[in-house]
This record gives sequence, structure tokens and C-alpha cells, in this order.
Amino acid sequence: MINHNTTIRYGAVLLAAIVLVLTLSVPASAAGSGSCGAGLIWSLDGTVLTISGTGEMEDYSDAYMPPWYANAGEITSVSVGEGVTSIGSLAFYGCSALGTVTLPSTLERIGDRAFKDCVGLGYVGFPASLKAIGEAAFENCSSLTSARLPEGLVSIGNMAFYHCVSLSSANVPSTAVDLGKVVFAYCTGLVRAEVRCPIEKLPDWTFYGCAALASVLLPDELVEVGDSAFKDCGNLQNVHYSGDQSESVYKSIAEETRITARGGIVTGAMAPTSDAYLNGGSTRVTVTETENATITVTRGVAGGSANPVGVITAVLANDAGWKELADVIGDMLIERTRAAVSDTIVVNVQLAGSTLAGGAVTDLAGEPVHMFITTGAGARWRVNMNAIKRGEIADRTYDLTFSLSEIYDLPAGLVCSKLYKFDFKSDVDFAASLGASLGTGYARRFASLFVTEEGRHTLLGSVIVDSDGSAWFKLPAGEELYLALDAEGVWADNASIPNDMQGDYGLSDGEYLIDIQGNRYAVGERKSKWGLTGGQFAMIAGGVAFIAVVVVAVVMIIHNHNAKLRARYGDPAAKKEKK
Repeated sequence: MINHNTTIRYGAVLLAAIVLVLTLSVPASAAGSGSCGAGLIWSLDGTVLTISGTGEMEDYSDAYMPPWYANAGEITSVSVGEGVTSIGSLAFYGCSALGTVTLPSTLERIGDRAFKDCVGLGYVGFPASLKAIGEAAFENCSSLTSARLPEGLVSIGNMAFYHCVSLSSANVPSTAVDLGKVVFAYCTGLVRAEVRCPIEKLPDWTFYGCAALASVLLPDELVEVGDSAFKDCGNLQNVHYSGDQSESVYKSIAEETRITARGGIVTGAMAPTSDAYLNGGSTRVTVTETENATITVTRGVAGGSANPVGVITAVLANDAGWKELADVIGDMLIERTRAAVSDTIVVNVQLAGSTLAGGAVTDLAGEPVHMFITTGAGARWRVNMNAIKRGEIADRTYDLTFSLSEIYDLPAGLVCSKLYKFDFKSDVDFAASLGASLGTGYARRFASLFVTEEGRHTLLGSVIVDSDGSAWFKLPAGEELYLALDAEGVWADNASIPNDMQGDYGLSDGEYLIDIQGNRYAVGERKSKWGLTGGQFAMIAGGVAFIAVVVVAVVMIIHNHNAKLRARYGDPAAKKEKK
């Protein structure tokens, strides 16, 4: 027979279930730590993964993935500390949001598939200590623009850079003795390649499907070209080879390419610049490689003459690279003036370090040039050279390093779901914007930039986090800056919207968020007075509603059961009163 104590116990169980649902409904920040090798520790703070300690990282497998794999899609930056000697197999596999990785001077090995499918990874600074790159280590890293491999590298595994479609230049150093198959296959943007290792046979499928490949250097020791090594390399013009087997090497390559109509075997040193004409001759790609920089210029070709306005991608190894880049931009500006066109020149710059040499680019001040700069540590900047005055940056070298540190104790008067403080290495006192990497999990959230002075928080601007998980802000100089997510009291009416999202929000004038019916609304989640964002509140409300339905159903079952008992045995309380 059901009594009041039983009903209370049911109620307690249901209350515990409600508390459990509420607890699970509030998502926790991606965080954690643990061991990843005998002497190594990993820690994940938000979107930044850090590996520290001494020794080798553990190798992982399909059945035993890394402990941070559940958060792979949210990791934007990886820092591998000094003392680490290897990166394990599958270590960062599938980290699709990974934009930058910092490798230590102690690193000797990169394991199999370590960076496979890291589609956002644009640059890797390989240390001089590196001895081995494993099989498919960088397969399908579709944003990787340069693979400058160090002297001292001994082994490169099969498919190491397979399908790296943005790679424009690559080299195999003279120290390599083990070069795998299919290493650069389907690198469709590869224009020039240098194979300097003393191998006798170029492995099968090495450059298969490299449709843009125009120039290649082969070692003098080469006597044989492997099967399909140059198949579908229809743009190949020059093969630089000074060995004794030029006739057989030439014949092997000619069978797979149109080199007979383009030129042939070229003896002597490889020129620093290579040209390729793609898309039926409508696009010209020029790659220049020196010890200081790799600079790629892509431009359209119309009416038989080159359009001087194109896109420049540059990987700079040192500050001297800035001068070489400025010279290339200067030449394009001259061509632009002669052609009487008004388009802005867009330059994507990847730094091995973090410094901008103002003196090298000062002549570009006031010119229609927009630079998008990424440092070796992942800090991103957008510089409008047209808004900089002549001489303004001539005598300075800027360290563009900055970091975001999460603030857990919110200052009085500032309520938000997350708060970060900007820390800058040096003051940037020219027209620039910065991109704060928050992770793709924060895409379409509402981010605000605040300056704090004397305990007062002043809103400087708001943005919608873009699809890459970045929030871009114009930077005021010399201020204490904070980035707030879902700040209370801030509406999205005047938020800046990323270009690739403006159509989604029906923007008509670039000032407001308006739906397709013309209704203005706020995008992103705002924190409620209970300290919860709108999304969290909605999840909790949904959980409570579900539990409420369950509670009502259970109560009705109990009530009906008790009613049947009363009908059969009578009311126990009434019988007691009669006694």
C-alpha cells in the first residue's frame, strides 16, 4: 500500500533528477589536463592546448585517441614546449579549427597522421632539430601555404603532404635519405619544388596531380623516375637536373607531361622565381623563394595582359623578408598605376616570428594595401596601410604578440558569460585591427570590446564572432582592454557582422541586424539576471519542462493507484477515525 513516506521518497528522487538535468544542461568550458607521455603533461584551457615537460609524446591509434580528441574541433592553437622530443601519431588529427602550432627546438619526430585533416593550419615552423616526419603527417592540411623543411631532416613518410592544395612551394633537404611515396601528390597549388636529397630514384607518385607545378629541381644522383611521379603535371616547364642520366630522366618525365612542348631539362641552378598559368591561362601564379621569404602572387589575366591587382601570400622567415615583400608590393603598385585601376591590393602575411619591421614597409604608407598578418604564435592583425601616414612607422619595429587570458572574477559593473583580458607585447600605435581567436564553438556569439579606466567600463565596439571563431576589433592604442561575450546591457543593433554572414542576417545598410521580414533583432546570447546566457537558460528551461511532464505523469500514476486502493480497501484514515 502506498503511504505518505513513499510519496515523499518519489518526490526526493524526482527532485534529484531535476538537479541532475539542470547540472548537465549548463555546458562547461573546454578544460582539462593529464599525462600524454612518461614525462609530458597536456592542458587544455578554452581553445588553447599546451604540451609541456621532457621526452616523447605517446603514440595514439584509431582505437586509442588522444585525451583531448573530444575537443579537437574547438582547439585553435597548440603550443608544444621546449623539452618535448616527439609529437605522437594522431596527436592533433582532425583539429579542424587549429590555426597555429608552435614547435620547440628540441623536437625530433612528428608521428603518423599527427596533423591530418587540420584544414585551418596555415603555417608550420619546422625546427632545425627535426629528423623525421611520419606517414600522412600533414595530409589534407588544405590551408598550408609553405613547407620549408630544415636541413637535418632524414625521413619523410608516405603521403606526408598529400592533398595540401594551398602549398605553393616545397623542398626536400639534402640530408634526407628516406623519401616516401605520394609525398606531394595532389598538391594542386604547388608551383615550384626542390628535391635536393641524394636519392637514385624519385619515388612513385611523388608529384602526381600537381597541376600547377612549373619548375622542379632534381638531385644529380637521380637515375630513375618512379611510376606516375609527374602524371597530370600538365604545367611543368623546366626540370633542373645536372646528372648523368638526363636522357632517361627526360624521357620518363616526357611520357607523363607536355614538357616536350614546354622546354626540357635545364642544367644549372634553379631561378628564385617560377611562373604558372592556370585555369586555361586566365590566372597567373608567380612564386619567389629566398632564404628570407616565400612570396606567391596570384592575379587574373585578361585580354592577353596581366591584371596588376591580385592577391599576395607571403611567408616571412625574418625581418629581411619584409623588405622583399615591400619590393613585390611596390612593383604591383607601379603596374596598378600604369593600368589605371583602383582595386585594393590584398596581402596575406605569415610570420615565422612576431615582428613587423616598420622601416621596411614605410614606403607603403598611404597606399591602397590591406595586410592580413598572422604571427608564428597565432596572433592575427589586419593593417590598412592607406590609413597610415608617411613616416609614422619608419623608425619602429613592432612586436605583434598578444594573448587573451580569461578573467574568472568579474569586475563590478561588467556582467557577461565570459571575460578575457588582452595582454600586448608592445603598443601598436597605427591603424590596425586584431582578430581574437575564440574557437569555432563561439561562432555567431556576440562579442564586445571594453576599455576599463578608473573602475569604469566603456564599450568600444561589438561584433558577431565569425564562422572561424574569431572576433575582429579596431584597436585603440595604449588602453587596458577586455573582451566580453554576451555582455549584459549591450545590444547587437550596431554590431559589426562578418562578410560571410551578412547575407544570413539580411543586412541592408550594414548597421543593423534585420531579418528578411525587416524586423530588427539581437544576435548572440545575452546573460540573464541569474547569470545564465540565453542559450543556457533555454536548455535549462527545456530540461525543466521535460522533468515537469515526467513529474506530472508520475504523480498521476501514484494518484490513480491510490484511488484504486481506496476503492478496494477503503480510506485508511477514515477507518482510523471511526475506531
